Amino acid sequence: MKIMYFYASLRAGGAERMISALANYNAKQGVDVSIAVIDNLPSFYSLHQNVKLLNLWKLQNSQNTRQVIKNTVRLVTLTRRAFKEVRPNCVVCFGINYLVYALMAKMFLNIKLIGSERSNPKYSDNGFWHKMKKIASPFADGFIFQTNGAKKYYPKIVQKKSAVIPNGIIVDNLPADSALLSKCIPNSICAVGNLSYVKGFDMLIRAFAVFSEVNSSYRLTIYGEGTERAKLEELISKLGLNDKVILAGRISNVTEEISRREIFILSSRFEGMPNALIEGLACGCACISTNCDFGPNELIINEENGLLVPVDDINAMAAAMQKLASNPGLRKKIARNAVNIRNTHSIERIADKYLAYITRIAHS
Repeated sequence: MKIMYFYASLRAGGAERMISALANYNAKQGVDVSIAVIDNLPSFYSLHQNVKLLNLWKLQNSQNTRQVIKNTVRLVTLTRRAFKEVRPNCVVCFGINYLVYALMAKMFLNIKLIGSERSNPKYSDNGFWHKMKKIASPFADGFIFQTNGAKKYYPKIVQKKSAVIPNGIIVDNLPADSALLSKCIPNSICAVGNLSYVKGFDMLIRAFAVFSEVNSSYRLTIYGEGTERAKLEELISKLGLNDKVILAGRISNVTEEISRREIFILSSRFEGMPNALIEGLACGCACISTNCDFGPNELIINEENGLLVPVDDINAMAAAMQKLASNPGLRKKIARNAVNIRNTHSIERIADKYLAYITRIAHS
């Protein structure tokens, strides 16, 4: 059995991290596995010695239609050359555009192709790739979705041959179960993500301002960087929260910091599959999440292992924070139940699901 994963690069990112983790686990199982990327940069992530990395080409920026055609022909040619060199039984394409390139490259080759949706099709689709998704996806031999919600946005013919497999937990330094509650910093809340509109940190800060009126000892720390930093700093200052809300930037030990907080919050307006929430649950935090499309309601059972609130509802978010802050018993119950995700979403379990589905498609 030979498996190839096909994507843009192995630079730092959610899809890249997942690909490297899957390939490493496959290699440990004795599977012949390779990763083809369309740039010429080394992997940001450590790869098992038996994982073969193929750098196809440094893609040139397309300035006009002629350059687009030239780049496409070049990429398809190099991808086909990689297929012929490796002769994989199955290629897993992360993203619809890479599936399109692979479909052109595999003509008359005995290779099965599996597509994979990594974003939120409800909000991310537009223009050319929106049309290509409907045209190209039925030609894939199989398809992997991260959520049932994303699956519903694809043609029925694709849904019938697909599998829903969430992301796995790809963290090496999770605290032991026995240390989860004892290590918490009192009155601490955190959130993690790119400082962008989609992550809803403006709403979270406004909700925290309401919550803070009767919970002045609490502090909110947001880890991440992005284009909205200046706007968020201005909002924090305007609301008089400079000593209570910290924009901590990117840090290398973010999982360790999450595990030390009482409450973790995902305030997103939409998601593909919220890795940050998965890690917040795995760290044993009492988690609050917006019930956004897609992912949170497939990870959280309300008031069992977390709390769900409507998207962009400042008062509901503030009330959820108050509910956990004023009820230590509920907070501890939710935190203990949250840790179960370590079993349901372990990278070993998720990688086994990938391998079982890939094997089924390869032999179909």
